[in-house]
Amino acid sequence: MIGCVLASASHAQGLTPEQARAKLEKRWTFDADSFVKVAQDGHLDGVELFLAAGMSVDAQDRSKQRSTALLGSIARIKPAVATYLLSRGADPNLANADGVSPLSLAIRASMLEGPRAGYPELIDELIAKGADLRARDKIGFTPLMEATAIGNGNVAASLLTSKVPIDERTTDGRTALFIASSTQPRLGAAYLELGADPNATTPTGRTPLMEAVEHGWLEVVKPALMDFYPEYIRMLVDRGANVNAVDQRGMTALAHAAAHGDLSTATLLLERGATPTQRAFDAAIENQRGAVMTALIDAGYSLSGTQRAQYLASRLARRLASLFPVLVLLAIGGLWFYSRRVLSRPLPAKRDAAHGDKLPRLAPLICANCGGGVPIKLDRMACPSCGTPKETPADYKETLSTRAAAADQLQAAVSQWRRARRFTSLPVLVVAWSVGFIWLAVTTIGLFNPIGRAVFDGHPFLFVFGLLGAFGLPVFSVSYASYLTTTRRRLPVIPTIGAHVAKPETTECPTCGGAISYEGGQLVTSCGYCGTETYRVELARRSRDVARADHAKAALSLHDAMVEVSKRRRELFGNLALMPLILPVLLYMLPVATVIVIALMALVGRC
Repeated sequence: MIGCVLASASHAQGLTPEQARAKLEKRWTFDADSFVKVAQDGHLDGVELFLAAGMSVDAQDRSKQRSTALLGSIARIKPAVATYLLSRGADPNLANADGVSPLSLAIRASMLEGPRAGYPELIDELIAKGADLRARDKIGFTPLMEATAIGNGNVAASLLTSKVPIDERTTDGRTALFIASSTQPRLGAAYLELGADPNATTPTGRTPLMEAVEHGWLEVVKPALMDFYPEYIRMLVDRGANVNAVDQRGMTALAHAAAHGDLSTATLLLERGATPTQRAFDAAIENQRGAVMTALIDAGYSLSGTQRAQYLASRLARRLASLFPVLVLLAIGGLWFYSRRVLSRPLPAKRDAAHGDKLPRLAPLICANCGGGVPIKLDRMACPSCGTPKETPADYKETLSTRAAAADQLQAAVSQWRRARRFTSLPVLVVAWSVGFIWLAVTTIGLFNPIGRAVFDGHPFLFVFGLLGAFGLPVFSVSYASYLTTTRRRLPVIPTIGAHVAKPETTECPTCGGAISYEGGQLVTSCGYCGTETYRVELARRSRDVARADHAKAALSLHDAMVEVSKRRRELFGNLALMPLILPVLLYMLPVATVIVIALMALVGRC
């Protein structure tokens, strides 16, 4: 492709400088800025016209970068133009204002387009034209470091084959191995094989091992890119990397592993002689890395009183977290049982579709035709055996209708009381969920630092759920139990439908004078001598009077329930209006409660 482009550009070579300039000025201005812009845009014919008109191939534009046509074409992914400029004598070592050479820029740009853009050939062409393999930019980056940063192993191998020093440093003291330790562990392993110094330290005390440990924990986030880090860290240690080197912040490689919760790396470093320092344990505490804390203690680290309290608090939270589902089930079950016991009320009688009601069923009338029992109903009755019609006595009708009306009103009263309970429980639920939400916010945004850092742990939700189990569930349970007890005192007993039950009685038959026996609740029977049906009129009237009284109590209960619902509704809106004032108080009190718990744990630790 490059050959074809070069052939097409050769048409301008037969023009005189005056002809070439006249032709290009139809489209561009004859100056260095336009020349560089034409090269950046990939106009090979325009580049040829500028050169034929007398433009210097190494002319620099007036931008802050002081770019040349060669640098511009490389940066804008125009390798064909760059190759043509090299063939016309462009300087392969003329850098821009930042000191970036064409070779370094080509290596950097190869990350964007790769082989499709012809960059391997361009890089080879630059090297063949004498590009400085050790050229440095303002921060000291060499072509080898550029290749390392983007993970271009082929270019790195080519440069190392050309005897480029492997341990050259940037202005801040980093080597190619140090750069590889950040994002390219496989290249770093290759550099170690070629003799790179694993203990090359920057002025701030940073080592390749620290860099690898600090970046290797991202393996869980980007496994496809970082899966080689454990092997690379092991290789660094095997090649003699100092596991106890300390940077200017007092951090060792072990401290970095502890801060990120990288248990496998921390275990490896401890096995290879890393000292479990206070800084490492503090890093684990600050970030709530419970497993690393345990590993440091097992390796012989001696805890101070404060550290012991913080360690015990962390373990307690995780123990509670493991029991969190059990605690939730126990709380729900206990509150459900308590609510059933506290709020249990005798329910009103349910209407019976067949016989009117159930408290109690009135004794059936006797059919005069066949002697069978006829169930008493409010509407017209008939003997189920022979079909003989039978009228319901007036007293019974009034008793049944009154009791049915009382049952309806009591059912309505029960519904109203349930609404009252719901209005009462809603503020409690709002407060309970607000407590949980605020506590989660406290642990997330770091209002209390050791807890806030827990969200970066390998198992952050265990810690959060442990705290919720320790504080949220008791607060909710106590609040709800208090509500139940208060409601028990405020709700009146809902009356049930009564039934006047008389004792067994013997009376005289009005027809033949024979003895008639009534059982306890029996309202009607027939004479054993003449078969005359006899009604227990007085008992029926007393049952009617009891039904009337029950109806009055049911109506009063329904009225009280409706008044209570209205009252609870007003209380609900009042409580919700106070929530903006209550929430800041809770927001302040929960961290204070945490501090108290930590202080108690400190006392336990001293004991």
